[in-house]
Amino acid sequence: MQKKMQVRISHFAEDKIEQFYFFAMQKHPSLSRETVIAKLARMREKLEVLGVFPNGFSLAENQEWREKGYRELNVEKFRFAYQELIDPKTNEHFVYIFDVIYETEYQL
Repeated sequence: MQKKMQVRISHFAEDKIEQFYFFAMQKHPSLSRETVIAKLARMREKLEVLGVFPNGFSLAENQEWREKGYRELNVEKFRFAYQELIDPKTNEHFVYIFDVIYETEYQL
């Protein structure tokens, strides 16, 4: 049985998600903090599948991401660019999420 890899998210990607929800809550007052927290928890849970099946998703459609060899996973209307990497200190494999784009901002 394959060992589950750790899934790490870049600060850059985390910041983009936080900024998106910050502005969404300002624009849509009915979007509560509790709803956002629940959405983020569901998103994180779905991203954990990358630790089991990192190569189970296609190469990114976005040209810049594809040129960097990133794969892409869509979760909660976000597109995540990721790659399987090896930690040089521990020699452990892990999945690293480099970038994220909200679906309406997505450009090929």
